[in-house]
Amino acid sequence: MLLVATWLALTVVVWAFPVASGSKISGRWSRISRLVPLRVNPYQPSTFTCYVEGIPLPDASSVDLYRQTGSTYDRTGITRRSSTVSGSERAVVFDVDSVYPQEDGGYECTLIVEYTGYPSALITNATYVLPVIEKAPVIVSTTSTTIGLRWNAWSEEDDVGDPPLVGYDVFVKKDGDWVTDQRVDQPTTSAIVINLTPDTDYRFRVAAVREGTGGTGPDSSRNDTVTLCRKPSASPTGLLVSAINPKELEVTWEHLPSESADCRSGVTHYMIYYAPSGSTSSNSILVSRDNSSYVIRGLETYLDYTVQMTASNKDEESDRSSESIGKTIEEVAPSPINVAIPQSTTSSFTVYWSTPLPSNTNGNIQKYIIRYQQTDPVVDGDYKMEEVLNGAFEGEHTVVDLTAKSNYSVQVQTVNGAGSSNWSEPVNAKTVQSGGPPSASIGPIVGGAMAALFIIILVIILVLVIFRRIKQRRLKAEPAASPPNNTRETSSKYENPVFDDSNQDPNTYEDLNADTHAYQDLNTDTPNYQNITDPHTYQDLKKPNTDVTYLEAITSDPGDTYEEI
Repeated sequence: MLLVATWLALTVVVWAFPVASGSKISGRWSRISRLVPLRVNPYQPSTFTCYVEGIPLPDASSVDLYRQTGSTYDRTGITRRSSTVSGSERAVVFDVDSVYPQEDGGYECTLIVEYTGYPSALITNATYVLPVIEKAPVIVSTTSTTIGLRWNAWSEEDDVGDPPLVGYDVFVKKDGDWVTDQRVDQPTTSAIVINLTPDTDYRFRVAAVREGTGGTGPDSSRNDTVTLCRKPSASPTGLLVSAINPKELEVTWEHLPSESADCRSGVTHYMIYYAPSGSTSSNSILVSRDNSSYVIRGLETYLDYTVQMTASNKDEESDRSSESIGKTIEEVAPSPINVAIPQSTTSSFTVYWSTPLPSNTNGNIQKYIIRYQQTDPVVDGDYKMEEVLNGAFEGEHTVVDLTAKSNYSVQVQTVNGAGSSNWSEPVNAKTVQSGGPPSASIGPIVGGAMAALFIIILVIILVLVIFRRIKQRRLKAEPAASPPNNTRETSSKYENPVFDDSNQDPNTYEDLNADTHAYQDLNTDTPNYQNITDPHTYQDLKKPNTDVTYLEAITSDPGDTYEEI
């Protein structure tokens, strides 16, 4: 108790007198030379060393460390741990359980000499300044169980705080409490928060983190979002498709229960998917969630359609329902086309027709009706009709027991489940005269005759050209007639100037490329020389100065023999 009372008395004395950093009394002096803290992050434990000197050297018990907050001095959590002497200086070490940052106060060391306190300068930088991120993170992606975040990087030059930065902490508010979700290393500025609950509200913040324990800075502003809903767990049921009007189908279904929507919003709308059966692509129609039926219009006639449905919440669409098939109702078919009379006899004619493409026949063809009326000579003016039980898209039918050499007007009609089509455009049919051959359309006959005549003319021209070219090639390839004969026969038939070798140009028959020792046997090529009774040979063309013996012509003109075509 005495020690406590003495300490209280000293404390009162210290603050009752003006303070100074040291004292000097009757040749004795002492002072606080410096106070050195070990800097840490705010509210982390640390040590402070107070250095004192003097003559005599102050005792460690006369040195204390205080935390100053405003006008209040506090030693809570501060413990004098040790004292060491080095030369004329004593170092007194204090342990501090939690070092307050500058905004919460400062620290000073006090030397008590003869009941007087002498404090050191106030230390206000005992902690580092934590890095600050002010802007809220941005939501960059959202699924039913994940949220993607991105934020601005902390900058030593532009933002508050002391380096070095080691990363960022991401905070999530779950079930009313803020929790640290993860830490990402510097320099990453994004994160994916996982394992969240679908269709749930969440809040997000981030904080920059410097090195050391307790280095997480203050939280940024928050950003709120909601995770997406899962896709509905079921599809619409009770799907029915029925034909009510031409080119229309009515679709009905049962509402999806709200719990199957897997979302607080419930079902927001339905989708109807439809397509001709077998098609690889489909059309879609969005229907309000309040409806349980819809009429699809603008469809093809008498065609099967496959229909499916889905239900959607605010975020996701369910799987498609099972298929339901409906068929649009029949309509009256279009008139037959391409009606023609390919042939006729003295007592009959044959009529041919076809229908438009199958997608436009408007139903299942049951039969065709042919009506005809004699127009020349006019008899009674009434139409006669014949049915053809044929469901094909084209047909042919022969009408018999007619009058010879008469004209008829003929039309065809298509009949399906919806009724009878309009009559086709009328065509004219004519039976031939008694005893004559069956008639057919004159156009095809004339056309065929002209085509055949044209082909014959082409063949004749081609044969002439080939023959002429063969003849030319033979004449060009014809060599000298026979080996040279030095004995010249004198005959009046050589007196013709044409065969007079004195007037003959020796180069006329010279062939510089011909083999001088190859001669033609005149007895083996008789078609080129007619009535040759006295065979003669040609002069060797390589020796133009020798005599030339010419072939004797009996009945043909030599000019014709050597004529080139």
